[in-house]
Amino acid sequence: MEICKVICNRIGMLVDGKLIYIGNLSDLKQRYGDGYTLLIKFFSKIHSERVMTSRAITEEAKMLVEDALPEAILKADLPKSLYYYIPYRNIKWSLFFRTMAKAKRQKIIEDFFICETTLDQILFFASSESTVKERMLTEYLKERMK
Repeated sequence: MEICKVICNRIGMLVDGKLIYIGNLSDLKQRYGDGYTLLIKFFSKIHSERVMTSRAITEEAKMLVEDALPEAILKADLPKSLYYYIPYRNIKWSLFFRTMAKAKRQKIIEDFFICETTLDQILFFASSESTVKERMLTEYLKERMK
């Protein structure tokens, strides 16, 4: 995807066979990913000193992120990781990094990574949003058909 930044002056995105975007990279980033991506990684095995289930640990991590970064938007809740989108706003980074360091010390999370949203992540987020919207529409239509 990095080569697209260098070679292309226009980018098109297809999701499920439908063209969802065509335009330049800066507009694409502004529309789908103008901000940061936060990845929180959980331990593959739950430590013996932690008696919580993996779901409880995930929920605790979500609450910590919501407290430190209220504007963060959960994009993907995977078995061993969470992906958040953080829009460019007045962010209290010191509070966020203190919270994450404390979570690491308490073995709630294994590690975390924050970076500007990449083209790969934009495509992932756009396609997952499309899948969620499609699933919601399908469920709604099934309910209406009963």
